[in-house]
Amino acid sequence: MDAYVYQAALWCGPCMIKRLVEERKASPGALGMDPADALQQIVSSNGFTDESDYDSDDLPKGPYPDGGGEADSPQHCDGCGLFLENRLTADGYLYVNEKLIEHARDGSGNGDVLDSWARYYNVQICEPGQTTLDDLQYEYSLEDDEWGACMGWWFAIAGELYVRGEPRPEEWRYKPGIHPVDPDDRNAVIVAAASTEVLMRFVEDIEDDAKRLKADGKDY
Repeated sequence: MDAYVYQAALWCGPCMIKRLVEERKASPGALGMDPADALQQIVSSNGFTDESDYDSDDLPKGPYPDGGGEADSPQHCDGCGLFLENRLTADGYLYVNEKLIEHARDGSGNGDVLDSWARYYNVQICEPGQTTLDDLQYEYSLEDDEWGACMGWWFAIAGELYVRGEPRPEEWRYKPGIHPVDPDDRNAVIVAAASTEVLMRFVEDIEDDAKRLKADGKDY
């Protein structure tokens, strides 16, 4: 989606033109035009050849494809709030996952906005309490590395319980790191969307597997 830069803000095309009309830098007729064509006419009528001739504080610059380009978070129009569908940096994907994890845990954030992010970036969104024991067992069954999966899920659950302030069995000897819940863990969202009761029941499966793998010499 195209974006425009104007007065230190990002705008979608229709909002950009509407703003110029309100400021009387464009005639009302521009509202019915393609935003890029309308801006080109406005720039020309002000005596400029292209955007390099003026400052973005005076007139908008653009259009810029992909929502203005790669950024560390999803970008939205400063006029209407429309998601501009920009590309993300690695930090940007971590930011999105963190927000989806928080939403899965307690419903925080704007659900419609988060859903639009999840759809565009092809990541998972869950509602609080949505994850069932069957869901966890199914995802767990898809793992290839048995011991790695066993430990990975255990740490994901222990970290989630720590963030919630829930008690954990002393025998776990769990010590949280800098990020108790790793936003780069693909299972973090589904874990956050499970109730504490469901997580504790699932841990029983993991502990049984850990005992079996140790007995078979498959731990490492």
